Amino acid sequence: MFKRKIFEVLSAIVMSFALVFLMFTTVGCKSNVNPNKVLLVSIDGMRPDAIANTEYGKYLETESAYSLSARTVYPSVTLPCHMSMFHSVEPNEHGVVENFYTPSENLGYGIAEALSANQKKTAIFFNWQPIDNVVKPDPNVYSKFIDPSQIGWEQANKDTVDACLGYLENNSPDFTFLYLGFLDEWGHAHGWLSNEYYYALNKSLELVDQVIDSLPSNYTVIITTDHGGHDYTHGTEMVEDMTIPMFVMGKDFAKAKTFNDASILDVAPTVLDVLGVEKPTYWKGISLREKII
Repeated sequence: MFKRKIFEVLSAIVMSFALVFLMFTTVGCKSNVNPNKVLLVSIDGMRPDAIANTEYGKYLETESAYSLSARTVYPSVTLPCHMSMFHSVEPNEHGVVENFYTPSENLGYGIAEALSANQKKTAIFFNWQPIDNVVKPDPNVYSKFIDPSQIGWEQANKDTVDACLGYLENNSPDFTFLYLGFLDEWGHAHGWLSNEYYYALNKSLELVDQVIDSLPSNYTVIITTDHGGHDYTHGTEMVEDMTIPMFVMGKDFAKAKTFNDASILDVAPTVLDVLGVEKPTYWKGISLREKII
């Protein structure tokens, strides 16, 4: 009887410790897990006055916090702008000043590296090869390139979106980046604001809408671009090249509100802010949540 009593007491003590441990670890996990996800979409070469003239652009103005007067960086060309989008510093600081990537000692943490350091996963989908350089090789990064050289840019946009949708059906990265290059190519081929340009813009927006419709409610979606364009080119400090649109949809961003003084440098801090990760101290931008007016 005595041994049985001792056994019962010891069992009760063990169970109590186990319960306390379970409660402690469960609460700890909940406090450290951020359920938010982010989708960042870059439609290359998208002018704000162009998207404002589309039905989908008008829809985004009612459903997003947004700016039609955000600023990109100079030189207003694709790779330097995307490096600044991901690293929140000017091109003269990250060292990429043309559309040819050269490794630089100045290149610090970007979005993917900051997330990986906090055990968060990134997935990127793109159809212009140099975009691969916006992230460093990392086991926490999934990267998928769709080559337009054999299938054309319009099909490459579709296949890039299909790859993104297929991946998100079976995986749950914290941050997803979707780059679509069709619009920029049509701007160079047919001119910015031409009928062909608007065709490519509307087709790109239709694909983006497909992705957004597939996402659960814990996603924040950022839709923006790297630069604008004029005539058949870009890269200057002209307003048409340097002014970009920015739309953010999510529970922390009030609909139909605008951003004050938004910049492409604010994209990376916004992603980290939504995902609960502290930004590197040397980043120049700030979260767009702090710029809503």
